[in-house]
Order: sequence, then structure tokens, then C-alpha cells
Amino acid sequence: EVNINVQTAPSSSSSNTPVVTASGASWQTLLGGEWVDFTIDLARKIEDAYAAGDSSVTLPPQRGQVYCITFSDMKQTNTKSKKQRPVRRTEPAGKATSLKPPESPPRPTSPCPGSPNKNDNNDSSASNQ
Repeated sequence: EVNINVQTAPSSSSSNTPVVTASGASWQTLLGGEWVDFTIDLARKIEDAYAAGDSSVTLPPQRGQVYCITFSDMKQTNTKSKKQRPVRRTEPAGKATSLKPPESPPRPTSPCPGSPNKNDNNDSSASNQ
């Protein structure tokens, strides 16, 4: 059982208004076949790293779990279990930018701890998974 701190926007009506950052973008993760908004605090942290051109961002612990988001593949990774989920960034107009990394080359940042896609120094084969 993995719990992450995501929420849908509070609904005073029946509409699903996304949680948006100052730039107007919204960040979501795919849970149970539905895109679910990150809380505003997490969305801001993700957006700040994305806008700065970072290659990844590690989120503060949520219910004992630490998650890292890599922008090159738009994946959220549980740093302990290595379970991954897609994430997406939606623009103010509602157009999803899932799987679209920032336009400029990413700034060098620490990769997600224990990322399964990280290419360590053991060159056993040319596997690129």
C-alpha cells in the first residue's frame, strides 16, 4: 500500500477545478487510472524545479514515503519501493504537457535516489531500460 499526498481541488460545486501554481500550471499523477492533482505546496515545488530547468525534484516525505520526479521521462518514483507512476503538467488552457520535458537542456541536479533508470558505472551490457 502506497499513499502519496495528492488531492483533487476542493469542490464547492461539482466541477473539478485543478490545483494551479502561480504560473497557472497544474501537476498531476496517474492513480487508479485517473489523473489526480498534487497539493498546491507540492505542485509549487515541482513547478519551481521544472521552471528552473532542473532534471528532477525530490519531494518532502509524504506519509513516510519519499518521491522523486524526473522531468526527462515525466515519472514519479518512490525512492524506497522504486514504483513509478506517470506525472503530467497541464497548462492554464488545460492542455496536458505529459512526457514533455522543459525546452532547454536540464540543469545538472542530483538524480533521483535509487532511480531504476539511472545508468550506474556498471557497464555490463548496452541495455537502455
